Amino acid sequence: MAGEPLRVLLIQSWLVRGAETRDALATAGYHPQIYRVDFESALSAALPRGSFDIVILDAKTSGISRATVETLMKDAGIKIPLVEVLPDRSLADDVRSALAARRN
Repeated sequence: MAGEPLRVLLIQSWLVRGAETRDALATAGYHPQIYRVDFESALSAALPRGSFDIVILDAKTSGISRATVETLMKDAGIKIPLVEVLPDRSLADDVRSALAARRN
C-alpha cells in the first residue's frame, strides 16, 4: 500500500467503523498505521507512549467526549491535531485540513 505514512490514534468503539476509517485514509493517499482505543483508560495510557501524527475521535464512541480527549491530550503534553468524525463530514478532508494547519 503506497501513500504518505500516517500514525493514527483512533478512538472508536466499533471495529467495522475502524476498517472504514482505514479505507478512507488509504483512499485519500495515506498509509495509515492505526492504534485503536475505545475506553478513556486505554486512551490515557496510549497518549504518552505513542508517537502519533493525529488523533481521530469517532463521535459515536460512547463514554469519550471531545472535551475529555482534549483534556487528556493537554495533560499529557500532546500537541497534535484532533479530528472528530461526524456523520455529515468527509474524514479525508478533515484529516488533510488538520495536518495542513499543523504544518503551517
